[in-house]
Parts: sequence; structure tokens; C-alpha cells
Amino acid sequence: VVVSGLLAAALPGALSFLDHQSSRGIEVEAVFASPFMIASWFGYPIRTVHEDGNFQLAGPGTGVVASGAILLTLLGFGIVLWWRLRRFHPDRWSPALMYDAGFTVLLVMVVTSRVLSPQYLIWLIGLSALCLAENGPGRRGTLMATPARLVLACTLVSQLEFPILFLQVLTHGFLGTAVVAARNLVLLAATLIALRKLWSATTREPASRHADAPLEAAAAQDLLQPAGASATPGAREHRGASTA
Repeated sequence: VVVSGLLAAALPGALSFLDHQSSRGIEVEAVFASPFMIASWFGYPIRTVHEDGNFQLAGPGTGVVASGAILLTLLGFGIVLWWRLRRFHPDRWSPALMYDAGFTVLLVMVVTSRVLSPQYLIWLIGLSALCLAENGPGRRGTLMATPARLVLACTLVSQLEFPILFLQVLTHGFLGTAVVAARNLVLLAATLIALRKLWSATTREPASRHADAPLEAAAAQDLLQPAGASATPGAREHRGASTA
């Protein structure tokens, strides 16, 4: 932080890229662009312009949606952070869960981004491979098998969208726009599935802990009995298992 502050003070304009990024609009391949592009088929006044190094949409409502995209990104990160702080049980931590959490965060970032270039999916492919590799023998297994496969399917579709159909995308043509919209819809579904699985599958305590609870209760009851009294059946079984 100190070094960054010194560089910013010594080099005027060193942080100008942040202002540049904040002024970017909705790129034609982004998830938020698809509703506008479909609406253009029915006369909605939207057009494609080349600004800030990419092709983005210009028209009524695009600026508001671009600003709202940042809030949705923060909301998605907040959900994952809340899961980590409030709903995650430490005994369930594993390498697979670490990959699952990273994959979910990256999905949220890509889906809520104002820009969705094909190379963004390369980042997701890497984490998809890590998640699916945890399904091998002797491993705990990933929660993200379905979202990861959906991402792989979206990557294949993106090869059709760019570069083959990209001109149609720029002109809001039917086929190009439909392919991008379908890809984005699947990405959105993958993100929602990933968030749901991460949220629901790690909130319960491990089954082994619950299974030992009756034996622990029986042993505690036995300790409270007067000397010479017979032990409870559960405690006797527990002792027998411990001796064995």
C-alpha cells in the first residue's frame, strides 16, 4: 500500500486506468448486453459503438445498467463472503471446496462484468479442470460438476460466436445475437447453481460427528451413575469398541 501510494504521488496519472475502467459501457458480448440487443429486434434504439478499446452498446438505459453491474458484482462477492464467515463449517474444508469457492467467485465476476470477452472463459476453464479433477478416486469430490460442465459447453459455443458470427453480433443480427444470448443464459444458470450448491452443501456438520453423539451421551450418563451401577448399553458398546 505504501509503495503504491508513493508511485501514485511520483507518477501523475498512474491510477488513471481506474477512472478509465469506471467509464466503460456494456460490451456487446456481456450478459447485460443480451436483453438490449434482443430488444433492438423490436425497434429499441440501441447501437454499437467502438469506445475504450471494445465494441459496446449506446442507447437509453445502458449507462444505468453499466453502473448497476458494479453493484451486482459487489453483491455476488458479498454472498460468497457471508457464506465463508457465517455458514461455512470449518470441518468441511478440503482442497475441492477451495477450488469450488474460487470457481464460484470467478463465475460471479464474469457474469456481472460489463465486458465478457472470449478469453474470460479461459480463466473459468482452468478452475473447471481443477474442480472436476477432485472427482477422482480417493478424493472428496467437487460440488461444481454441473456448473463446470456448463462452462465448458459455453466455451465451445464461444468459438462459434467469435470470430465466425462476430459481425452479426456487432450488427445485432439474429443468429449471432441468439448464440450469445443462449451462451450468456447458460453462464447465468451455472452461476446461480454454483452459488446455491456452495451455500447449501457446507452448512451442516459432518455426519461422523452426529453419529458419535449417542455414544458420547451414553458415556456421560454412565459417569454420572453411582459406583457399582451397571453401565448403559450404549456406554458398554462404546467401551467395547474402544477396547477393540
